Amino acid sequence: MRNSSLRLLRFPELCELGFVNNWTTLNHWINRRGFPPGHMIGRCRVWTEAEIAAWIERQPIKNTAPLKGIAKKARADAVARKTEAA
Repeated sequence: MRNSSLRLLRFPELCELGFVNNWTTLNHWINRRGFPPGHMIGRCRVWTEAEIAAWIERQPIKNTAPLKGIAKKARADAVARKTEAA
């Protein structure tokens, strides 16, 4: 039985999992958001599930609360300007 933390994931597997959909985004995450750079095995870059899980745990929780007050008005104004311009 394989230890899941030692499972190696290549870029196509990251895409299949819905984690990322292009190399540009992945490189941005590596360079600017602290995503693990992975390990080179030959010409292939791989990541362990454990290092990806650790990175996810370090990310701030996205605020999904609905906008209220001035933030709600600012969003509505921005949408209105965008539709007027179109």
